[in-house]
Amino acid sequence: DTFDYRKIVITGYGKLDWTIHSSNGANVYALLYDNDATTYLGGNYTTGTASYSVDGLAPGTYYMLIRTYYTGSEYAPYYLTTKYTVEGNDAEPNGTKALAKTKVLNDSLLGTVGFYYNGVRDTNDWFKITTTNDGQLSFNLYTFNGNCTFLTVYDNNGSTVLYSQYTCGGNLSFARNDLGKGTYYIKIYCYYTNQFGQYALVTKFVSAGTNDPEPNNSAATADLISGYATQSANIGYYYKNTTDVVDWFKMDYRAVGTLAILLTKTVHTFDANYPDLLYRLYKDTAQAPIDSVQLVGGVTTNYNHTYSALTAATYYIKITPLNNTIGNYTIKATYRDTASQTITNVLNSTDTVCGNGKLSYLVKQGLTPYKVQLFKDNVAFGAPVFTNDTAKFTGLAPGRYVAQATSAGAGTYSKASPAIILIPPPTGTSATAVTGHTATINWNSLPCVDGFLVGYKKSSVSTYTTDSVAAGSTSRSLSGLALSTIYNYRVAAFHRVGATVYVSAYSAIKNFTTLAARLGDDENVVTENNLLTVYPNPSSGLFIVDLSNVILSNAIINVTDLQGRVISSEMVSDVTSATHNVDLSSYENGVYIMTITSGSGTQSARLIKE
Repeated sequence: DTFDYRKIVITGYGKLDWTIHSSNGANVYALLYDNDATTYLGGNYTTGTASYSVDGLAPGTYYMLIRTYYTGSEYAPYYLTTKYTVEGNDAEPNGTKALAKTKVLNDSLLGTVGFYYNGVRDTNDWFKITTTNDGQLSFNLYTFNGNCTFLTVYDNNGSTVLYSQYTCGGNLSFARNDLGKGTYYIKIYCYYTNQFGQYALVTKFVSAGTNDPEPNNSAATADLISGYATQSANIGYYYKNTTDVVDWFKMDYRAVGTLAILLTKTVHTFDANYPDLLYRLYKDTAQAPIDSVQLVGGVTTNYNHTYSALTAATYYIKITPLNNTIGNYTIKATYRDTASQTITNVLNSTDTVCGNGKLSYLVKQGLTPYKVQLFKDNVAFGAPVFTNDTAKFTGLAPGRYVAQATSAGAGTYSKASPAIILIPPPTGTSATAVTGHTATINWNSLPCVDGFLVGYKKSSVSTYTTDSVAAGSTSRSLSGLALSTIYNYRVAAFHRVGATVYVSAYSAIKNFTTLAARLGDDENVVTENNLLTVYPNPSSGLFIVDLSNVILSNAIINVTDLQGRVISSEMVSDVTSATHNVDLSSYENGVYIMTITSGSGTQSARLIKE
């Protein structure tokens, strides 16, 4: 029995101690190996009692080998005791920036670095910390076992060093009160690659109280200060290898009343100091400022000035720090913009179905962004649209629409567009059931409107007769029409807003022609033209057509109802016949149209079955 192997499972970061005792004085080894059972970590032999220790072990499975010195001739009873002391824990994996663990702003954490397992040493611990405001960020690193440990703080790129220092068994403190909001990285590692250690990392953040309206570091990107509004800002803060050393603001002053500026410095939240600021007012940023004032220290904490002789223009304010200062301030601009912006409708489309209207408005002048609020039937419709030029609205139901545009600098002053009436016109118009005195006008269903107007007139006159039709209708019957007359017809939809009725565009004008008819001496004889005579008419079913004046040549006689459906159809040979019978006994009472097409042309007659 040459070897005894013991498996030891460690669940924390720390130190393993073991003692080996040889009971008979023989040479006994107790050797510690890594997870591969080959890499030697510590231990030796004894003929009595010996103790050994290995520190800096990470969690995992290790192996202990027990054997005699002379493997062929010695034997020994032994005692082995082990003790594991947990010294810390670690948030692995976090060995690179890409694997950095999130660090809570105002909190502390315990960790270890440099601990060993399975051939790998935990060389680095990375953390990232994110602030939501500009302010002061401080770091404290505490170490415990005397090994030298580095604390390095990086900018957002993880490579620009903001601070780097090490301590051997003590603590490090680092703070910057000029860090802008964003994400920073922390790296903790041992001075020597074979060292290990426990540490505590404490971070604390003190907000500056407000953020800066970045980007506003040029006149072109100047932040707008609306009339009567107060803008909060700060200056001098660092982030992404850049320090904020200039803030620009703009105002759209329309020369109505005066322009007053109140600049107020704010005391730091992490010390008792005020920033030193240089204030400048421009009308033309390429020219010298029209006003320039320095506000230094805590004595001059604000600048309140009224400008009474300024012309209408966009004015700019430039704030820069003095003496490498950092800090907060507010600007209040008191002025009025009388809605210099203009708003023009550039698209209105009702489509041909309900709820699919479209409107577009182009806004110019004044400061962007513009706020465009749409009103339907005098009530605000949906949320406002913010745009730098064109506001678009789709999916609109029938109604009266007005858009109001407000420029960014106009406060509550807005400009309204002319009213647009969006009502889809009826489509699919047709005329059916046309007789000598009646006709039916039809159109496609349009359930979203409040009703329809059907206009019709003789083509020889200029004035339409207009009938109102209830919502939901798709047809209108006309009566009292003149015989053999061409009529024009058109259909429009309408929408009511209170007592006001708004009408859509009319459909395209179409025509129909009424049939011809005259009464003979017998009231039961109706002649539709000079060639056809039908009697009795009306009839209970049998009609006699007098064809004595008609020369038949392969004539086709069709009978249709008023919807144009063919009731009967037959061919008559080349003979001269005095009469022809048409039997409608099996059909419902009503009006039918008989048409005879022959070599002498087409003749028609109306058949009335009672």
